[in-house]
Amino acid sequence: MVNPVQGATQSDVNCKHASSSAEAAAGVYIEHGWSPIPVPAGSKAPIVTGWQNLRISAEQVPSCFALGSNVGLVLGSASGGLVDVDLDCTEAVKAAQYFLPATRMIHGRQGNPHSHRWYICSEAKKTQQYKHPETGAMLVELRSNGAQTLAPPSVHPSGEKLVWLTEIEPSVVSAEDLVRGVKQIAAVALIAQHWHSGSRNNLALPLGGMLARVDSTKRPASNW
Repeated sequence: MVNPVQGATQSDVNCKHASSSAEAAAGVYIEHGWSPIPVPAGSKAPIVTGWQNLRISAEQVPSCFALGSNVGLVLGSASGGLVDVDLDCTEAVKAAQYFLPATRMIHGRQGNPHSHRWYICSEAKKTQQYKHPETGAMLVELRSNGAQTLAPPSVHPSGEKLVWLTEIEPSVVSAEDLVRGVKQIAAVALIAQHWHSGSRNNLALPLGGMLARVDSTKRPASNW
């Protein structure tokens, strides 16, 4: 199927080696029912006022995405329940393969491959962040309503190009499974960081706080 942007096909974005422009990618994302937004080159943050409510049509794509610009995807209900699990540390990336549901929509960059896993989860309505209790460094983040994620073929501020490592076919998952997996990743990443740093004796308090957040067995999925 031909993309609304002339000359761009769906395979241009699906292929992990694609050299597609942000304009071509935005057209394909719209075909999937998602909401792309323009992001300045070399940046992760949109500068358009009210970008959370911006809905660009296929006809508007050429005028909205300048040559060399980046492209972000508005998450949550704006994109049919599309959510992104952002794995911010090496330990979280490694744990994700054991605790997250499988999906055929994963992207990353050379310095942090497999760092973003995408799903359709209409029940996950809130963005959830899990940080190191002592340093404040982000471990893992479940992004949904009110958030956006820089998507391929954008260029990360580090200068590395974002690439799809799979097809762009997100799995449909329940909030219960996804939130549980993200919380388990946060706990495992915290343990691994303390273990590697040699501060195992100082692990008890921060881990206790993290595990308290991980226990969601009595919290209905609709609250997320």
